[in-house]
Amino acid sequence: MKILRRLTLALLALLTIAAAGGYAFLRQSLPQTQGTLTGAKISQPATITRDADGVPHIEAKTLNDAWFAVGVAHAQDRLWQLEMNRRIVRGEMSEILGVATLDNDKFLRALGVYRTGQAQLANLDATTRAALEQYAAGVNFGIAQVKVLPPEFLILGIKPQPWTPADSMGWAIMMAWDLGGNWASELMRAHFSALLSNEQINVLLPTAQNVNYPNAIPYGTSFGASPEKTKLASILEAAPESGLEGKGSNNWVIGGSRTMSGKPIVANDPHLGLSAPALWYFASVKAEGLELKGATLPGTPMIVLGRNQHVAWGFTNVGSDVQDLYVERIHGDSYQGPTGMEKLLTRTEIIKVKRQADVNFIARATKNGPIISDATPGAAALVKDKPLALSLRWTALDSDSLPLQAGLLMNRAKNAEEFKLATREYAAPAQNMVYADSAGNIGWIAIGRYPIRHKDNDLHGLAPAPGWDAKYQWQGYLPFEQLPQEANPARGYIATANEDIRQKAELQGLGYEWALPYRKLRIEELI
Repeated sequence: MKILRRLTLALLALLTIAAAGGYAFLRQSLPQTQGTLTGAKISQPATITRDADGVPHIEAKTLNDAWFAVGVAHAQDRLWQLEMNRRIVRGEMSEILGVATLDNDKFLRALGVYRTGQAQLANLDATTRAALEQYAAGVNFGIAQVKVLPPEFLILGIKPQPWTPADSMGWAIMMAWDLGGNWASELMRAHFSALLSNEQINVLLPTAQNVNYPNAIPYGTSFGASPEKTKLASILEAAPESGLEGKGSNNWVIGGSRTMSGKPIVANDPHLGLSAPALWYFASVKAEGLELKGATLPGTPMIVLGRNQHVAWGFTNVGSDVQDLYVERIHGDSYQGPTGMEKLLTRTEIIKVKRQADVNFIARATKNGPIISDATPGAAALVKDKPLALSLRWTALDSDSLPLQAGLLMNRAKNAEEFKLATREYAAPAQNMVYADSAGNIGWIAIGRYPIRHKDNDLHGLAPAPGWDAKYQWQGYLPFEQLPQEANPARGYIATANEDIRQKAELQGLGYEWALPYRKLRIEELI
């Protein structure tokens, strides 16, 4: 018994030593928060001071040096998140996670998120490009300082890869994807059309004013399964999730006439999905006379929502229709366009899969946009065994969609008017932006790019449209001056909560799927 007791104690001692050693080893993966890091590519020394809540307060002489420091802080605190963000943008998750994420990678390659980010990068002005380059340099400098990688990397046996400005552009596209779900409801309506009447579809997927669209959607061929063989459950199973279920954001700005201080108040609950680590990363940035505070997104440098010493702002999702699906008639390597046959744009994407052979995926596109039925089960089921495909037209995939350029301009705004004009550069995702400045001005503008649909478009963007019919093509975008907006209203406040924001007849095309207005009404009641 004594021998057994001694062996047990010896084993416990060894386990204790091993645990202590493992703990000491993993502690080396924690960020260095004291002392000096040398070798940074910045013009003058910058400081990162973390407060009691772990929020970094960054001070630098120039904004580019500050963006470098934001990158360092992101790498120190959110390295695994950055690595996953980068892999999501590039469609490279299967390389480390295996076949389970292959469909996701195929879809992201079909969508062309990283390629679009590269194209958008080429259209940035010099100031924005320099900011993103410095941010990326900061992330990579932070990676280089890591002595022991965080546990996620050790478990998977991988190392973090360098960050690039195109990754930042791509992550902005992914945020727009998270906040845009119209394509999914279009796809579901197409599935339902095989079984249900227009009135029944409107019960399941209600639209503002019960907008009518054709029951016999003019695809020119049999579409969907026959009613006698189709069950509602199978349709729901095939259709994708919109990604917005159960979410709702709100914001409001109150003028000084309604506050005890006589100064405006801006409040905001963006209410995005919970995750670990959190989507947001709070920071304070001081440089070039600017004092910025608020929420950043790991992967991008600027304050996304928050304030500087002149202007405060917050946003909610507009929920407008900025995505249209198109049914494409396919003939070999060509498709039928409005003016005749056109060549499909194709490219081969090589997807690395952990413990399996590489997968060669053929991504196709038309002038309408990328073909998603090659990589989305719900879309593929709709065109199965038919000479058809589904493509996606989406504002965020425009090469001149530059949300990060707009964001950096908004960060530097010195008054309400400058802030509003900075949003002119913004394309996607469409956002209700409320703002106030230190002079007491308040305002709201529904920033973003909104497609103008042809007056003869009887589908109204609610169901997949024939890609070969010119009347379903977008006719440009709503001019900036015509965006829904308001400044310094007599009532002394503005509130939004994803409700219908259409104010005039020319704005009816903004969309027909809005959140019910009860949250906005409740905010106004309490104000």
